[in-house]
Amino acid sequence: MHPEKPFLNSAFQSLDDLATEIKQGGTDQSMVAELQRWLCVFAREHLADICAKLMAAMDEHAAVESLPTQSRGLFGGRKDAAATGESTQDDGSAAYFLLNTLRRVLIAASEGHNLSSSSPGLALRSVPEGLLAFCFARLSLAHPAPLRHVAGACLGLLSRAHLASAVALFAEKLGDKKYLNSDAGQREYVSFERAAAHVELSVHSAEQAAASTRYLSLVASAMGSFNRTVLRAELCSSLRSMLERLMRPSRCAPLRTRASDSDLTRPLLPLALGNSIPRGSELACYLMRHTLATTTNLHADHLHARVHRITT
Repeated sequence: MHPEKPFLNSAFQSLDDLATEIKQGGTDQSMVAELQRWLCVFAREHLADICAKLMAAMDEHAAVESLPTQSRGLFGGRKDAAATGESTQDDGSAAYFLLNTLRRVLIAASEGHNLSSSSPGLALRSVPEGLLAFCFARLSLAHPAPLRHVAGACLGLLSRAHLASAVALFAEKLGDKKYLNSDAGQREYVSFERAAAHVELSVHSAEQAAASTRYLSLVASAMGSFNRTVLRAELCSSLRSMLERLMRPSRCAPLRTRASDSDLTRPLLPLALGNSIPRGSELACYLMRHTLATTTNLHADHLHARVHRITT
């Protein structure tokens, strides 16, 4: 409770009431929208309090329900949405309501500040410790597809201010060789890799450039060991989304003063020139175009030979 902030207490009580009503069979969506609007307004000055409340409400109201045996996927969770055609739209659950409210709050806090181009996600630095891991945990197949979809969006928003921590979570997963060397582990990791598409790699600071380079190095190292086609395809898709966002002119400008071009692109060369991505594929050509355009330490004849091998 916040005796000094009665408006927050009132909003939090309404949040609990709505979550309870949803669990019991539904509620007026206009009330949901109204509460979310107010929380988005309050988030500009009370982000940490609101995020902490939403995390607590998720634990109280939205525990993963027991699933019938036939609907369980690997690891006792659900099958991946891509494999089952499962919808990622609102499933009417209290969990979705609360996590989607968190997503809206994070967007409002981020957009509610007039940020300079050198300080992306500044407003999101005040979120409670553990929120990033909280969202990451909800990418597991133990959670339904709509929840995983929103959790991935939240992860991407938080990466604007906590990129190194986000990369560390993926590094822990990718570093678990026993997990990823199993067919079951690779199947579950598809859900995590799909969420990676939302992570915002950046070179606005030395720390962010280092985190971005680390992620790309992890991908280049791990992709060759993936044998599930759906995982390799998902990794290619997420990587392309991340790189297209990173390579936008407005985001690349700080690269010349904040980080070395070769430091950032070097991890992509094994990916672009190796056998992990089908030769001649759109992604292979894309990687070649953007990595080699900024890499100057290859001799011309060596470069032409490798380009020919990939694109033919």
